[in-house]
Amino acid sequence: MITNCTLSGNSASDIGGGIADSGTASISFVTVADNSATSGGGIAITVGPPSGGDMPITAGPPSAVLSIDSIYQNAQGGNVSVAAGSIFGSLGYNIFSDTPGFSLAPSDLVNTNPLLGPLANNGGPTLTRALLPGSPAINVGTPVAGITTDQRGAPRPQGSAPDIGAFQVQPPLTVVSLGRYGIHDEPTALVLTFNLPLDVARAESLANYRLVGAGPDHHDRVIPIRSAQYDAASQTVTLRPRHRLPLKWTYRLTVIGTPPGGLTTTVGAYLAGAGTGQPGSDFVAAITRKSLTR
Repeated sequence: MITNCTLSGNSASDIGGGIADSGTASISFVTVADNSATSGGGIAITVGPPSGGDMPITAGPPSAVLSIDSIYQNAQGGNVSVAAGSIFGSLGYNIFSDTPGFSLAPSDLVNTNPLLGPLANNGGPTLTRALLPGSPAINVGTPVAGITTDQRGAPRPQGSAPDIGAFQVQPPLTVVSLGRYGIHDEPTALVLTFNLPLDVARAESLANYRLVGAGPDHHDRVIPIRSAQYDAASQTVTLRPRHRLPLKWTYRLTVIGTPPGGLTTTVGAYLAGAGTGQPGSDFVAAITRKSLTR
């Protein structure tokens, strides 16, 4: 059984760039993309090994691969080649970038671009191919018993149905609240609360925050931030400027959400900070005296 796996960028000199199968296999929520071979750039289904000790030696039994909720995007050598007598059995909800020469289920999509991102660190322990906005794989799969996460360990589904392939699109990261804390002349802290758990290294990188004194009297004066501390339990980041923030000033805080270094969740979902709610955008907010919590 192959579940929640990405096979990308592999090659073979003859058959089976991604997978060469000579037995029985089941494939669920797998992304097989940009592999290459002379035949079966994605998967080559052959016959089993020859029989052992008896003479004469005879060909092995046919092989069978069953596939559901998986993506096949392999240009060189085609997606799937099937030897005579062997089987590629579709259980539905697969996407093919070509039209395979065998019967498919009504829910399969052929000649369809799945709109995959490059192989990258999108969170989790292994590299994945993210589904880009508008991908036909989003919210169109079918649940499979016992599979409740994607390759990264992120929960699936997130919408009305699971996404097809190894990558499940997650809700965007957003800022729930921003507060300013201090008393009179004491140092001031800014506390950002988020809707989802953050990648700690990105959350505590000072490069992801910019604080300036806004307004005509301050000429966008940059105010250095000396620390950014993430608390996983409350999903908050506490920013501490190097100097106290005068109460009468207005400030502008920018939280970086743009790739490649911006804030993400633990499973790689980027911050959606702009008014459009688009992931991979900066959060910008004005901080006034009314923001102060004593």
